[in-house]
Amino acid sequence: MNKIEKFIQKFPDFIRWVFFLPISMLLSALVFLAVKFGLQFYGFLQTIFIADLGKLQLYLHQITPDFALSFSFSYISITIAPKLQKIISITICVLINITCLFLFAYTNFENLIDYFGLLATGIGAIMATYQTFREYE
Repeated sequence: MNKIEKFIQKFPDFIRWVFFLPISMLLSALVFLAVKFGLQFYGFLQTIFIADLGKLQLYLHQITPDFALSFSFSYISITIAPKLQKIISITICVLINITCLFLFAYTNFENLIDYFGLLATGIGAIMATYQTFREYE
């Protein structure tokens, strides 16, 4: 058990059940913004010191934050929830992937990178669920 889990254990179960989704949404939005900022800063440094990667750089800059958002939302909500981590992880993963499939089927995106962003979002939720099953065995 790491320091964050010890800190979270101090709160009563009622508060953890009520606030696990709002807190995970807030923190995953902060992770999303941090990843976006980090990639922008990396892109700035790359233009100074390294040659341009072209399309690959564009894909990484748009797909990585989507992956980080879904992974962090799933993982943080699983960590905050007091019990039933495996069930919550499966439920959140299924909900995120159903939402991605719905958007994939019923949204006409202008470019292919948006579809890859949806795929990265689904994979992020699956990876968080996999990590949960490894930790809570």
